Amino acid sequence: MLKVKNIWDEIRVVSDRIDWQRLVWFPGHVPKHNTISWIAILGKLPTKDLLMRMGMRVESRDCLLCDIAGESRDHMFFDCPYSKRCWASVLGLCSLIKGIGGWNEELN
Repeated sequence: MLKVKNIWDEIRVVSDRIDWQRLVWFPGHVPKHNTISWIAILGKLPTKDLLMRMGMRVESRDCLLCDIAGESRDHMFFDCPYSKRCWASVLGLCSLIKGIGGWNEELN
């Protein structure tokens, strides 16, 4: 008997699980948040630096949050002074005392 599951198992590419998978895809997730997280982790979030590399014209390269440095994924999420204050507030509300690292440190 032909089953959809059998066809799916034949055509899909099976690979090892990714370390950060559970950070993004978990029961009770908000799909919009998970999708944005997934795109950001893959380095495909349309930040100004990425748009410029793709040949698009961008009025200003500066971060909209701090206006100090160029807008990139790493800067927006972990290096920007505004983002660091946000992370510190969230960690404080969760009673967690830890430093804020970059993408690699936080995903591992």
